[in-house]
Amino acid sequence: MAVRSLLKTILAVTTICLSLGASANLIFDFENNLGDNKHKRIYNLNGIVLTVTAFDADEKNPKQKVDRSALGLGVNGNPKSGQIGNNEYLVFTFDEIFYGHLNITFGNWNRGDVAKITSNDDATSRFRRNNGIFTSDYAAVSSFRVEGTGKNAFRVANIELVPEPSALAILGLGLLGLGARRLKKANIACC
Repeated sequence: MAVRSLLKTILAVTTICLSLGASANLIFDFENNLGDNKHKRIYNLNGIVLTVTAFDADEKNPKQKVDRSALGLGVNGNPKSGQIGNNEYLVFTFDEIFYGHLNITFGNWNRGDVAKITSNDDATSRFRRNNGIFTSDYAAVSSFRVEGTGKNAFRVANIELVPEPSALAILGLGLLGLGARRLKKANIACC
């Protein structure tokens, strides 16, 4: 009986720990991420690998590099000091499909800026706002592209990954299991 009770406790605690890790928002912060410029940059955050690649309109001969500054990521080669300008873009690719939503924060954003955001090569949105946060409508993402289509230029400051609600449901089940176990223990002790 004691072994069974111990196994239930271990199962409940494991479920809670796994769900806490799954439900936490992860932020890839590109601000103050200074360093050398490369065509491709790889970021690893809690086991999620994100690859960022820079392009311009000439995809057949990609010479652009990911530019990093205190305002975030841009494309090196833009006359406005490495920001994402017209017909330039960054491609963000995850090593596996992320189930949830993206919050993309732009840096150095002006009223005339327009970003075209395409996910998984089918869902496209245009974002126009002054230093706002773009929140995706898609729930499963393997890659997305941020392209400059306005007259000005901008950077990508950070990307927040917001897990889908089922991860929170797992957390709730774990807490419910622990609560039920305590209640059952309390009833046995009092009677």
